[in-house]
Amino acid sequence: MSHDRTHYFYVKPLTPEANEAIAEWLNARGKSASSHEHQTIVVDGLSVEGVYEVQHIVLTELLRSVHKHNVRAYVQESGGKIRLYRHYSPQRARLGRTKAVRAVQEAVKKIART
Repeated sequence: MSHDRTHYFYVKPLTPEANEAIAEWLNARGKSASSHEHQTIVVDGLSVEGVYEVQHIVLTELLRSVHKHNVRAYVQESGGKIRLYRHYSPQRARLGRTKAVRAVQEAVKKIART
């Protein structure tokens, strides 16, 4: 059984500075940024315009840079649907696990015991 998976990574710059940084990275690797920009992808039935298709190494460098909060990243796995890249998926803490909620729960338990 073959487990070959092909991943395609897309980056949507949210600021002009992030757009310029991505274009510089692509140009430094010998790829024309103008040929990669202005692609349109479909994510959950919605069109996302002005994205770059990049290699994983470019995405990794971008996530380590100062522009990591100025982009939105997407991934397509083996010709499947394009989805938000997991690094950018909202990772909200469960309310019951936050420090403030635990403190209130402990206070309620103390009151209940008395």
